[in-house]
Amino acid sequence: MSGYSGKDNIAAAFKREYTDRVPSRVIQGLAPGLALSPVTPKEIRTQPEKFVEVMAALIEAAPSDATSVLIEDAALIAEGAGTKAGLTRQEVATRTLKATPLIEEKSDLARWELPDLPRGERLPYFLDICRLASRGLADTAIDPMVSGPWTNAIAWRGMENLIYDTVDDPQFVGELLDYATRYTKMVAGSLLETGITTLTIVDPSASLSVLTPEMFRTWVMPRTAELIGHLKQQSKI
Repeated sequence: MSGYSGKDNIAAAFKREYTDRVPSRVIQGLAPGLALSPVTPKEIRTQPEKFVEVMAALIEAAPSDATSVLIEDAALIAEGAGTKAGLTRQEVATRTLKATPLIEEKSDLARWELPDLPRGERLPYFLDICRLASRGLADTAIDPMVSGPWTNAIAWRGMENLIYDTVDDPQFVGELLDYATRYTKMVAGSLLETGITTLTIVDPSASLSVLTPEMFRTWVMPRTAELIGHLKQQSKI
């Protein structure tokens, strides 16, 4: 039997080192795990220990050196919108679920205030999941996945609106992306303190199916570099 854990295999790959085999990773959603355990959909969204129970069931069914935790849902996106006059948090969450832009009037952004998310209503749920998984699934690399600034900005403004804004109002786009970068720093930075092995920043809405390379270099790359540099100063994972 190998003397290396899944966590060892993943860490070695990122360090460009070797263990006794190539690391493997199975990426799948939570739905199959619900079928393998008595946990209900409501429990998995409200009880961190139940979430980890489903993660364990998935790993047992399909052994993997690493497993992901997607740190995004409508509640966290809504909370990240901060203070918005005239809308309750529930109304913001509902609009997020329906993909209705939270920023219809660009002047609304000036009223947004980034809350203390680690002490808020939603992020502590994900932090607890990562802490429990890091302890309870000790042989597996726990890898939270956090949306990057551009994808978060789209969640608030809407994809088509934001793309037009890059031409019509680049100053607004810069201000929104700066806000989104601060938001992502807060979410990702909090996760670094939970015992995780790796941290993945995903920005699917910044792909070539949405942006040209020039737009990526102008709007996305500087914020991504700033974000990664900030996180590397905070942690060596």
